[in-house]
Amino acid sequence: MTSDDPHLPQAAAIEAYGKGGFRFAEMSHRGSILCLPSGIYGWEATVEQPFTGERLLKVFEEAESYKGTSLIIAFAHCIAHGYDLKAGLARYLYRVTGNWFIGAQGNAANYQVLGDSAQDDLVLETLGVRALTSAAIGGVGMYDSRDNPDMPKGGWYLNVNNLAYREALGGSATYDAYRVDWRGFWSHGRGHVLGFRQYNWFTHDAPAAALATVVLRGYKFGEYLAPYMSSFEAEERLSFSARWGATLFAGVAGLYGERGAVSANRDFYPTGGAGIHFVIKPAQRMLVNFEYAQGVEGNHGVYLKFGYAW
Repeated sequence: MTSDDPHLPQAAAIEAYGKGGFRFAEMSHRGSILCLPSGIYGWEATVEQPFTGERLLKVFEEAESYKGTSLIIAFAHCIAHGYDLKAGLARYLYRVTGNWFIGAQGNAANYQVLGDSAQDDLVLETLGVRALTSAAIGGVGMYDSRDNPDMPKGGWYLNVNNLAYREALGGSATYDAYRVDWRGFWSHGRGHVLGFRQYNWFTHDAPAAALATVVLRGYKFGEYLAPYMSSFEAEERLSFSARWGATLFAGVAGLYGERGAVSANRDFYPTGGAGIHFVIKPAQRMLVNFEYAQGVEGNHGVYLKFGYAW
């Protein structure tokens, strides 16, 4: 079971843990779990595997889209296995008026960047991708008029934020990161929804391990890096009945910036795919979604999760 596989589609208290498992909501699960506002998920995390940005992406995505204060704390105490992972993120949002929010955020983390083989490690060393300790503070501005965050039928969403990473805060490098995320949704026909997303990620003086990466279905997070990334996606969410529907989507991401800092061997990365979804609770707009996405250079992905991709 992976972090995209559904386990319990709601938050729940952990009633007990031990002997390699957890008990919650009169259920039990053996292995690691990931507890988020959207639910409790089975997680593939083990001490034998390094933590990467891709494995933590779901955590940071939910923290970013949550309307309110969010706090993430992660740690690994098994130093005997070579891991001493510490990460934390805090964000506070204040409703200025209506759907407008402003706030502040900060994070701190240390992580390892490891390849699957000695050859991969040699490539990472050649590119200058190394372990990084980071600490940052920044601001957030957000507008959200969506009628539902999980299954919107109308409205739009805008998130503009920055993080200023500084050695003075305890990090190993000084650099800046800026992100702009816009999403719009329009209903049409008999329950169909057309959605668009335009996402930008800009870095300044960032080390190789902290550069922008392709953020599209069908690609691994962190596989292709550059100082700047911009992507555009279009998605048609078809409704066949009160419970069944399908998704058709396509998009493209562009990596650009100083050529010497780019690890990718091309400028544009297209994606396309389709999926089906089943609405578990129509009144609450709770659905489970299964999708396949195809990229280029052998990249593809299969996704099973509660809610849409964005």
